[in-house]
Amino acid sequence: MVQHPASDHAMRASTLGRRALLALAAALVAAGARAEVRTIPAKRVWPYLETFARIPPQDRTRFQATYYVTTTLGAPATLTLIADGRRTTIPRGRDGRLLHSASAQELAAGQVEIDCPEKVHIFMQLEPTARPAAEMDASELAAAVAQAASAVKKLAPGPLQLVAPKLKWVQFKGVLAGEVVFADSHRAALPLTEGQPVFEPSKFPGAKGLRFPSAPSSIAIGD
Repeated sequence: MVQHPASDHAMRASTLGRRALLALAAALVAAGARAEVRTIPAKRVWPYLETFARIPPQDRTRFQATYYVTTTLGAPATLTLIADGRRTTIPRGRDGRLLHSASAQELAAGQVEIDCPEKVHIFMQLEPTARPAAEMDASELAAAVAQAASAVKKLAPGPLQLVAPKLKWVQFKGVLAGEVVFADSHRAALPLTEGQPVFEPSKFPGAKGLRFPSAPSSIAIGD
């Protein structure tokens, strides 16, 4: 069958029309996915850092304040610290851990620009300085909990102690189970909280070590 010129022209026009619509749709999707840029005070990215800094260094040798910025569905995010006319990218670990800590001056006057298309979650957790591992020393973790609890108590003197958190355990994130090993080699499973194993030293007197299927991604001191 021979295609008439008029019909052929109509087909090309139709094809071009569909391509134009597809290109327009792609452009709209790209525009919708464009990262939202917002700027917030540095204090909101490092909450309570000023308070933590008031703890004498010798009283926080076994624990630290760690800050995380995570995103919904793991969307990429770029954080930029703006202070003293300089722009500095804030490095993050794969788990969202911030690898830069703001100075007192940066906290006081700095801003953080967040470039991300999704909702951003900012949080701080107290963590033992002991490196997460598949096998850990129970006494070292117990000492971290005790030191953190004492430091927090000193920060909230008088009536405020009634509402201050009573730190008493560590929670192991990124693993589904764990066990306590005692000096006589017998073992006991760690209880789970929110699906993650928790070690409360006062409930396991005589604990020598802790074992996990793999190294936890992080360890949080909590109440």
